[in-house]
Amino acid sequence: MPEERKRSISDVIERIGYGPAQIVTCFLVNGSWLADGCELLVLSSINTILATEWSLSPLQKGLLLSSVYVGVLFGSLISGWVGDTMGRRKAVLMCFPLIAILSAASAWASGFWMLLPLRFFVGFGFGLGQPSAVAILMEISPTRHRPINQAFAQIAFAIGEVYCCMVIWLDDPSMKHLNWRMLLLANTAPAILFWLLSSLYLKESPVFAAASGNLQEAHDTLHEMRRLNGKEDVNIDFERTSESSPQGRLSQLPAGRSVALCIVCFCYNLNIYGAFTAFPQLVPRLMHSESESAVLELAKGACLEIPGDLIGLLFAFSLPRKWVLYVYFVGTAISSVLFASGTEQGLTLGFYGNKLFPQMGSVSLFVLAAESFETRIRATGTALALGVGRLGACLAPVVYEFMSNSFGTYQAFFHMSTILLILCLIFTAAFIPETAGKMWRPTESTPLREDIKASHGAITDGSTTNDMACQPAC
Repeated sequence: MPEERKRSISDVIERIGYGPAQIVTCFLVNGSWLADGCELLVLSSINTILATEWSLSPLQKGLLLSSVYVGVLFGSLISGWVGDTMGRRKAVLMCFPLIAILSAASAWASGFWMLLPLRFFVGFGFGLGQPSAVAILMEISPTRHRPINQAFAQIAFAIGEVYCCMVIWLDDPSMKHLNWRMLLLANTAPAILFWLLSSLYLKESPVFAAASGNLQEAHDTLHEMRRLNGKEDVNIDFERTSESSPQGRLSQLPAGRSVALCIVCFCYNLNIYGAFTAFPQLVPRLMHSESESAVLELAKGACLEIPGDLIGLLFAFSLPRKWVLYVYFVGTAISSVLFASGTEQGLTLGFYGNKLFPQMGSVSLFVLAAESFETRIRATGTALALGVGRLGACLAPVVYEFMSNSFGTYQAFFHMSTILLILCLIFTAAFIPETAGKMWRPTESTPLREDIKASHGAITDGSTTNDMACQPAC
């Protein structure tokens, strides 16, 4: 029976529920994460080939990887402005052609100084699209189902790695004589595909459209979501507001929460991308793989990330966000210690643990980061956390190479990662409020309009709603 009264747009989204409408959007925007997985693995795999072909110094070798992450950092910061002013959809659409065109140009690079800026702008493309992709996925989904979106994003990342492994295997399973130009060209295929599909089918977030005053666009998108999800009886009219379009500014972000999230994201990226740099070099040698099966070892690690995502999704539904992060911190710390032990069993358990536990934690980490900010500053806040986190990614290759050369062993990096993970656990427990089951409500310190609540309601058991306000951290 149709509902009789108008509701907030968050209430409408809750009642439309989760279904094909959200899955289609997940598929489209997660192309940026799939392309990211391709890019990271291929760069780590061809770095040694490039160093030999162009006689690169260790610093130059590290900079080729770091330049991509620096580009992601700047792209993430710009994405906040683009997403909060021009729209989430435009930010996502802009990233795909940048990735495809610049990856193709990279394949024709003739030297280090030509390739370096090209890799920077490829990273810029990733950073431009991903924060707004996170925002749009959260804004179209009922609160209880948000973790599904992030799990799909991480699975897409792992599929990108598997795609890269397949291309490497077709070229040279031993990974000793890779045709790096062909690999870079092959990496353009996913970006081109998702650019075309997103241009045709991706719609703007109805929450952003309503917040920007485009009420008809928001209504049309809600109508399409209702149709796809088979909820024709849901009334999609929502309360109107006369406020102007929200534009996020860094000065509006809650300071304490923002700093803590930035620290956790920084350490997460330093750990995971340091491992990305290390494993293509270490796994074939330390785990005693046959040369022709080296790429298969990496592929098995990439495939293990998928059950890690699914376990993380189950935990995100059944446990508070912070508890899931505690599992990630402890599990990855133990795995790093095991991998640093150098024993055969320790290397195996440590390698697979470093592939499994970060995926388990990433679902709750990115959902927590997005849930921590209200609508008018969500893309800005999410972009800041992801952007500062990418600083860890920027430094990871250089830090790994520096520590390996300085201490004469790969183990130093993994011991450092263990210490940082323990510090992250402390920061999370002390400074980051739990967001699961909570919602933003307008207050003097959060002048958010009544009809647009950042978390679209609360996690419920189907009959009750938690009305506890989620106040900004000091």
